[in-house]
Amino acid sequence: MMAPARYRPRMLRFLALLLLTATPALAQSRPGGGWGAGGGRRHRGMMGGPRGERARIPSAEDIDGPPAPAALQQIAGLTDEQASRYAGSYDAHMTATRPARDSLRAGLKAARAAFVDGDRAAARASAPEITRLWKDLSKQDEKFEKELGKMLDKEQRKRYEQWRDDQRKAADERRRERMPYPRNRAASMP
Repeated sequence: MMAPARYRPRMLRFLALLLLTATPALAQSRPGGGWGAGGGRRHRGMMGGPRGERARIPSAEDIDGPPAPAALQQIAGLTDEQASRYAGSYDAHMTATRPARDSLRAGLKAARAAFVDGDRAAARASAPEITRLWKDLSKQDEKFEKELGKMLDKEQRKRYEQWRDDQRKAADERRRERMPYPRNRAASMP
């Protein structure tokens, strides 16, 4: 049934307005359909967390763990007694966490190889295990660092924290250099 002639101009204006407002939104939707990232589903990156937030991919230095006793002695200026105590704690910690560190290294290597080979599904499939290993290992390392903090005096702790922050910033910078495109391109546009 056709609309009466007097309503046609109004209907054409309404359809034109609808078309003009809907087209940009449709153009921004994902190929899978729906609105927003992931076609309306919660989008997860390779290291996506349970609520869709992205977990930080650990650097090689993160996986290596706390500094070796000789390095910490130089970084924080440990006394001989502190160095001896730290060496015992460090050896016990590294022995206990070695299997997790080795598994995490192997998992990341396999995921990166799959990603480079174009097998995105295999890379994504390994993400939950990598995330679990990293969370467990980082909790153990944080606990170890907390104990280390009790061993150091105020000035030594300050030097160690400064060194650790510098290491993290350097690792983040190296990561940005390897990934030249920003994650959020809209935020980087003028």
